[in-house]
Amino acid sequence: MRRALLTFGLVVLGAAPLAGQWLGMPVWNSPKGGSGISIYGDVGVPNGEYGKGTAYGARGSVGFGSLSVALGLASWKPDGADESVLSYGGQAAFRILGGALLPVSLNLQGSIGWSEEKAGLPKSTRAIIAAGLGANLPFLGVEVYASPGLRYTDFGELTDSPSGNESNFGMAIGASGGFSLVSVHLAYDFENTENSGTRSVVGLGASIGFRLPGM
Repeated sequence: MRRALLTFGLVVLGAAPLAGQWLGMPVWNSPKGGSGISIYGDVGVPNGEYGKGTAYGARGSVGFGSLSVALGLASWKPDGADESVLSYGGQAAFRILGGALLPVSLNLQGSIGWSEEKAGLPKSTRAIIAAGLGANLPFLGVEVYASPGLRYTDFGELTDSPSGNESNFGMAIGASGGFSLVSVHLAYDFENTENSGTRSVVGLGASIGFRLPGM
């Protein structure tokens, strides 16, 4: 049985043989967190080492101040493939420093997900654990952040890795901001690997957020 075990206050299992836990997407983060419900639409554009093509994704998140959780999926069609591959998963983040009165925030993030066997890719699992450092630019209404972390991939049956798995360093650099209920976000994500160079992806998207009574 293929398994990845990481601890982030809980056991984290993961997905995807490339960059983020959602195939074709960066590892999204927001160190300052927040309260309420947000719905996201995302587009990802991977580089050549990643497989090129375009990915489209959707996410939903719930924030409780310091803690936020999200679930999502993405459909990615690599360059030259005749079909798209679906991946799905989630992430949890906990802010340990910062908030409304501080311009700097620090959080810990764990991601989990799975991908199906399609488009020449095997069914696979992936785990990501990262720290996020963010800064608020109140005069622009923007948060910028950097989120380095470790990414564990189980490649399944089709792999060039002798051990069948791989652990790499990766980082996401991004920004988000908006007005009222609508926000836009972008990120650049890269992951250094032994066998295929540096995989990277540029992500762009928008979200709408609102609060429920009592949140």
